[in-house]
Amino acid sequence: VAVGDSVAFEAIIKPLQATQWFRFDRFSLSKWIYGSTEPKNIQILWNTLSWLEKNILATKESLHHTIQNLYPRDTSALLWGILYGERQNLDETIDSDFKLSGLSHIVAVSGFNITILIVFFTYIMRFLPVWLRTTCITIIVLLFLLFVWDQISALRAAIMWLLGYYATVFWRRADISYILLATAVFFVLRSPYILLYDVSFHLSFLAVAVMIYTID
Repeated sequence: VAVGDSVAFEAIIKPLQATQWFRFDRFSLSKWIYGSTEPKNIQILWNTLSWLEKNILATKESLHHTIQNLYPRDTSALLWGILYGERQNLDETIDSDFKLSGLSHIVAVSGFNITILIVFFTYIMRFLPVWLRTTCITIIVLLFLLFVWDQISALRAAIMWLLGYYATVFWRRADISYILLATAVFFVLRSPYILLYDVSFHLSFLAVAVMIYTID
């Protein structure tokens, strides 16, 4: 079974259970997951991915294999974490060192990645008309979001950066408080349960709010 496959199977859907330490059932609601099952007699019906999504996934896999072939295991795992925020192949010692040094954001997709993309391509495309440069940068950011596949921190950073970028480019006042609020409203409308049950949503926006209102 691949990403995007629609399947038919036989199973009994069971309600999700909370553990002593974590309300997994409530957290799953924010991801549109309502139960668990052990499927039998799985049949793949069709794949729902678009042509663009299939090609992005293929490119991602190809790039992953290229990085693995070019660099040692730890180096390739670190580079993969910097590019796409995937840390499962990162050595536990290295991962722990990043956490202790306060540099975990380097191997997590966040505003760091979006900032590099927008600043780099703004400089490269500075000779283009404003409307064309803005359109190209928007497309590049959206393609990057497809690469990292719906990570809240990346989506939050992309929306905030693009709103601020549009305001700056078109000579409008970019109020960071309104931008943060508009981004939060977008997420809540997209999935209302995250307001109560998604800790990553809370921490992501709380971290940005702290930086906005406490750092001079």
